[in-house]
Amino acid sequence: MYLVNKHEKSPKLLAIYIDIIIRREKGGMEIESDKRLTQIVSLFKLLYQRDIFFNHYHKLLSKRLLNQQIQNLQLEKQLIQKFKGEVGTNVLTKLSTMIQDIELSNRFNINQSISKNIQFDLNVVLLTDGCWPITNIQDNIIRPLKIQNILENYEKIFEDQNKGRILEWYFNLGQGELIYKMQTEKYFLNVNTMQMIAFLQFNKADSFSIKQILDMTNIDKQILENSLIPFVCMKIITREKQDIEDFSDENEVLKLNMSFTKRAKKIKLLPNYKMQPKRANNDTEENEENEENQQSYKQRELVIDENKKTINHHELLQNCQSMISIFRPDQQFIKNRIESLIERSYIVRDETDLNVYHYQN
Repeated sequence: MYLVNKHEKSPKLLAIYIDIIIRREKGGMEIESDKRLTQIVSLFKLLYQRDIFFNHYHKLLSKRLLNQQIQNLQLEKQLIQKFKGEVGTNVLTKLSTMIQDIELSNRFNINQSISKNIQFDLNVVLLTDGCWPITNIQDNIIRPLKIQNILENYEKIFEDQNKGRILEWYFNLGQGELIYKMQTEKYFLNVNTMQMIAFLQFNKADSFSIKQILDMTNIDKQILENSLIPFVCMKIITREKQDIEDFSDENEVLKLNMSFTKRAKKIKLLPNYKMQPKRANNDTEENEENEENQQSYKQRELVIDENKKTINHHELLQNCQSMISIFRPDQQFIKNRIESLIERSYIVRDETDLNVYHYQN
């Protein structure tokens, strides 16, 4: 146990190891797969900071599902089932719902194709709000007419079959393929939805300023920058400035490269983090994890205090540690939380015995 928790990155590394194993697994011997999952859960049981593990596991599971990197979905379900009894029901419910979303989406897409109501090249994943680790949603995008018509058709089919449910489009999560015709050549561009929306504007004209593209699409400027850089690097779009990371001048004009040519006809243009401009990021994962830990511990303390009214220091520590299953707080963390509750008058120390706490009604 000491060796597992000695390294602060052990929870993250275990989540990454699971990600590698599941993406490589192609549905071989069930006995071998089950044995490997059991070994993984045995390691998980030794972790103190289980909340950090699940933060990483949650994000990696989301990527596996949305990017269709899982060869054996049943294996994913087996692992989640093995976590049962070791973590809270809220965590398991979120993970299970994510799997169910993918299965329901696949069934809906198949039924839609069988019904032959409307044919269009669109594959949609239906996500339950609050269960996926998704932030910075861009839901106010101005859709090009071609995309708008397709989405309205999908919405009509969905609403006819699912009364009372509301659809909200997450444009910054999708991918697609554009057919780009230049002179006598035809190229197939693998792009995300934001890139697709931005590049489709060039059907109207051969050049636009950055500000014009921002106004026509309503895409966040930082996302637009990341979306356009691969086109500039591939020389599909030309620009005046030499520094591809500098988009400070919104009046700068971007032009289609009318002499563009490339031997490869399939071109991958998805934004690469190595291409993105370096920006300050004030929101770290560690801060989020620490905040969640403190909130979880505070809730456990208050539940105990409300039930017991009076409790000694040693008993309070033991009860809190037994109630918290997703991480193991250290002594200094516990002391800080107790002092915080005293400062906010949730609890008070006994006047005669400083190791005894009283809950304040």
